[in-house]
Amino acid sequence: MVMMNTPTHTLQKVAFFGHPGSFTEQAALQFVQLSGLESITLPCHSIKEVFEIGRSGKGFFGVVPLQNTLSGDVAETAHHLKTTGVNEVRKIQVGIIQNLFANSIKSNSTEGHNVYSHPHALAQCRNFIAKAGLIPHSYFSTSTAARDLSQNMLPPGSFVIGHDGLGKKYQLHPVHKNITDTPCATTFLVFKGKG
Repeated sequence: MVMMNTPTHTLQKVAFFGHPGSFTEQAALQFVQLSGLESITLPCHSIKEVFEIGRSGKGFFGVVPLQNTLSGDVAETAHHLKTTGVNEVRKIQVGIIQNLFANSIKSNSTEGHNVYSHPHALAQCRNFIAKAGLIPHSYFSTSTAARDLSQNMLPPGSFVIGHDGLGKKYQLHPVHKNITDTPCATTFLVFKGKG
């Protein structure tokens, strides 16, 4: 009797920063597709948590934002790269187009209203925010802000900044499209722990 060798696939875990729908999840899914991995993705509340998971053992990868062509290096990622031993697997670049979303289709007036997003997203839309009379507030991530707006966890009349897919995921209404000051892209780092 001849024994057939059947390939065994190890399930990989890919941790990424933000809630589902984030730009970092987009980069993580691109990595999974390009690598042909059989994997599950793990959303993380902070970049620090991604580093902790990504370096925790075999079969774990981490995906974090590294640098944006408009707003520069991501300081928290740079800090953890200096203090944490990881191996770079690859870099993935994602084009950034931001939009302004509301929780209600009736929310068109922006003057004096609050807008929430990650500091880099706010920086990428600085001119629009000023012209629209919005009051910017930094948030953990664009996806967390979108989730919280959809669950009425932000003050009434608030807005969030994010990409098209994020608005669709959380059923938010687009108020203004393509509000990024200039075309830009973010480079994401895919890494795994040493050893």
